[in-house]
Amino acid sequence: MSRKAIALILSISVLIAFVSISVPILSRSVSESNLARRYVASTKAFWGSEAGVQRAIKDLASDSNLTSWGDDDNDGRPDITFSLNTATCTVEVDLGGSNPVVYSKGYVSGITGSDRNIKVNLVPKTTHPFTYAGLSKSSLTMSGNGKTDSYDSAQGPYGGSNKGSNGDVGTNGITAGAISLSGNATVKGDALTGPGGTVKISGNAEVTESISDTCNEEIPSVTVPSSLKSLPSGGSYNVDGNDNVTISSGNYKFSSISVSGNGELILQGPMNLYLMGSSSFSISGNGKVKVIGAVKIYTDGQCDIGGNGVVNNSNLPKNFMIYSTYTGSNNGVKITGNGDLYGVIYAPDTEVKVTGNGDIFGSIVADNIILSGNGDVHYDEALASVSGPGSSGYSVETWNDEDNPYKL
Repeated sequence: MSRKAIALILSISVLIAFVSISVPILSRSVSESNLARRYVASTKAFWGSEAGVQRAIKDLASDSNLTSWGDDDNDGRPDITFSLNTATCTVEVDLGGSNPVVYSKGYVSGITGSDRNIKVNLVPKTTHPFTYAGLSKSSLTMSGNGKTDSYDSAQGPYGGSNKGSNGDVGTNGITAGAISLSGNATVKGDALTGPGGTVKISGNAEVTESISDTCNEEIPSVTVPSSLKSLPSGGSYNVDGNDNVTISSGNYKFSSISVSGNGELILQGPMNLYLMGSSSFSISGNGKVKVIGAVKIYTDGQCDIGGNGVVNNSNLPKNFMIYSTYTGSNNGVKITGNGDLYGVIYAPDTEVKVTGNGDIFGSIVADNIILSGNGDVHYDEALASVSGPGSSGYSVETWNDEDNPYKL
């Protein structure tokens, strides 16, 4: 055999061997390239699906029925489709149960196997706004001779060793003088404004702890329970003269409650009251309201607590709470009596004005707070774990990535 023939045979053999090796490598490279492409697409789809969940949470916070969404498949569930870079997301929300359930599908068009489906169960996100002696959205003013400090009702009554310096005041207000202290007003705790806001101090007023502009608290509006709204109204409930009247425990709806003269109204808890009139809750003259057990009052109108005020038999602030939906700028809640008040005032869209000489044990939350009397505000630290009456949207209870091909 000639040398040329031998060389040709060797060349062909080498070529065959090279092809035999190259084809599997090339095939594997193509396969790995496709896997990488699908992985990248699946990752994009995942974040698209996550964006769908966040879109649902955001829109539910402002529109609990998602009326701005469509219903493309006519199944009674609102849905929406949108794009996020190269991914597309389709979100459907089931509103039929006690809490919303979100089904969010992300995918990249043209890439088979890239779909990612996430199912999320939502629950109302609660707030814990009672962490200050006084907390406001816009401004807080203290004058007169009053002070704030703290105690813990879980440890017993105020006094002795049960006195602390956590009587913080705060506002989300960002203006100069968002907190104004004058006269002999004393804050035995911190004073916080919103970013850029300042604390104005004059006279003998003082803040014993720190001053900062880091306040940014969630203060949602009051949500009246639908179970109270749906009750038939009992009209105006008036107690006057020398009347002594008791309302037994339960849920009630009135246009207003008024106690005047020498009248005494006893509220026997547990009780939820919904007062829907423009002037909802009034105590005047020598009138008095006595609270036995836990009582919550939801009011759409103004509250004027004068006379002999509210006597909370338990001396536990959590057992008497006023939740106001009133949106008028002034006099949403006025406390003018001279008796001590153990309770919580939550009026985030109006003003709370305290001009009496009695002490307040509990917490005040409002749009604007004015403390001009001689009484003190003793913040009850046990209220820090108590949820507010408003919801600031939804949070995730359970989360499940139902189509994750890369799950270990």
